[in-house]
Order: sequence, then C-alpha cells, then structure tokens
Amino acid sequence: MLRQQFAALDVEIQKLRQQQRSIMTLLKEPELINQGQLTKQRWVEILRESGMNDQDMSNWHKRFEQMDQWGISSFYSH
Repeated sequence: MLRQQFAALDVEIQKLRQQQRSIMTLLKEPELINQGQLTKQRWVEILRESGMNDQDMSNWHKRFEQMDQWGISSFYSH
C-alpha cells in the first residue's frame, strides 16, 4: 500500500516538474509572451521539450482552462 502511494506521488512529482520546465522555458524567453509571438505551435514545442506527451498536454490544457477564473483567457488572443 505504501509503495503504491509512493509510486503515485512520484508520478505526480514528475508531472509537476514537467510544468516547472515549461514555465522555466517561458521565463527564459519572455519576448514570446511580451511580443505576442507565443503561437500554439511554439507552445506545443515547449511542452514537448519539457517532456510532456499528448496525454500530459491534454491534462495540462484542461487545468489551464479551469484557471480562466483568473482571467487568463487573454492568453488565447496572442
């Protein structure tokens, strides 16, 4: 039971690290956001470079849309 929980936590930590890598990429390239150059294609590249597969990106996208309460839908207009 504890080993299963440990393994589940490890998977969750890996997913969080993927998100962290994606954010770090954006922080290294702020001009992508500031100049409206962050296209869907470039964002997918960033997510792939951070280690995400299609399912990871789908999950990320669902979470991103849930955050719209913070007014981040403007991201889509870039």
